[in-house]
Amino acid sequence: MESRLAPAKRSVPLDNRHVIRRLLVTFLPQTFLFLATFAATALHAGTATARIAVIYPVLRAFVEEVPQAEREQMGLPDEVVVQRMLTKKDGDFSPTLERVNEVLDAVDNRFADFFGIDESDPKRRAQVGALTTVTILFLGVAILQALAHFLEHFLSQLLVVRVVVSLRVRLLQNLLQQPLAFYNDQKRGELISRMSSDVSSATICLNTMTGPLLQEPLKLLGPVIVLVAIKWWFAPLLILFMGVIIVSVRRTSQKVHRRAKVRQRTIARVTEAMVQMFSGIRVVKAFGLERAKVVQYTQRNEEFARDAMATETTKAWTRTKMELYTNLIMVFAIVVAMLVVGGGGRFSPGALLAFLMFMAQTYRPAKVLTRSYTDLMDHLAGAGRVFEFMDLPPGMPDKPGAIPLTDVVGTVRYEDVSFA
Repeated sequence: MESRLAPAKRSVPLDNRHVIRRLLVTFLPQTFLFLATFAATALHAGTATARIAVIYPVLRAFVEEVPQAEREQMGLPDEVVVQRMLTKKDGDFSPTLERVNEVLDAVDNRFADFFGIDESDPKRRAQVGALTTVTILFLGVAILQALAHFLEHFLSQLLVVRVVVSLRVRLLQNLLQQPLAFYNDQKRGELISRMSSDVSSATICLNTMTGPLLQEPLKLLGPVIVLVAIKWWFAPLLILFMGVIIVSVRRTSQKVHRRAKVRQRTIARVTEAMVQMFSGIRVVKAFGLERAKVVQYTQRNEEFARDAMATETTKAWTRTKMELYTNLIMVFAIVVAMLVVGGGGRFSPGALLAFLMFMAQTYRPAKVLTRSYTDLMDHLAGAGRVFEFMDLPPGMPDKPGAIPLTDVVGTVRYEDVSFA
């Protein structure tokens, strides 16, 4: 009788979408923790937008008295009239801002009454009320943001650690189920690289997916909602802003991924050269091969350096373009705002400042989001290599209905058995 070992199985390369889906599936056993992380991230993103929004009530502290000539022209009484300097016409521009000012008026008046500011001094009354409102709002937002930041960081790292441990154990379990022929066909450096460097790449992917790729869209969503609520026609500007970025990122991210896959293979060759050198150290010493091994190892590292720099160059070019695009779009938004004002459009000073303020708030999330996406495409190459080995079927699976072997008694004798 002749028994033959099963041939080693080849891993099948996975595309980006499949790798991303596999990474997302790894969160399923930690669904509750993932939802808690999402909630903490959403809270942190909301407080980031609220911190910027608190600047708007500050504008209400700038008040002015109506001049005598203007008062006579308008037919107003002789007593002094106080108006909001920067927000007095916001209601004409946006119904949303009008409702906001009504609420803030009521809150300011309550604080002014609390401090006993007499109604005969409306200017001081308005300033004290506005500054008190802003101070309390800012303190509340600051405390809530600090708490959300801690929860976001702690929960996201806990989630990633649990998922990474599960990935490592599952990968090792599947590798140990492969036949000996698989290990004869695979280089030890390749296996070590998959278990170390590629798992580290998968870890970075998970950190990116639970970090910037989860945080920045939520941080971007807040200013977008506020801007559209202020005026609906801000939406086309935001669509243009995001469309330019998305199209450009999709075009360049594939180049990053292709170069990263080459770099990961080079890392495996570097690891293999090191493993062979130390595994055969007795031979190296016996034949005086130290210099030759150093030269060989240097060549492998130079190949890695070239592949790594090709990847980083592509990433740097992508980020440079994103930096230019986002700055140009901000300039375009400012020009549009100025044209509205200069063309006689109803763009009140308070609304103009709110528009520029929240448009600027979209700049950093968009920039970080594009940078994180290129990083994800970079490290997806390593994560894909992890799933390639994890998807290998077991070398010698049990037949259906196999009986578990327990309480073995006696001996096993082999007669006329050969192996190939």
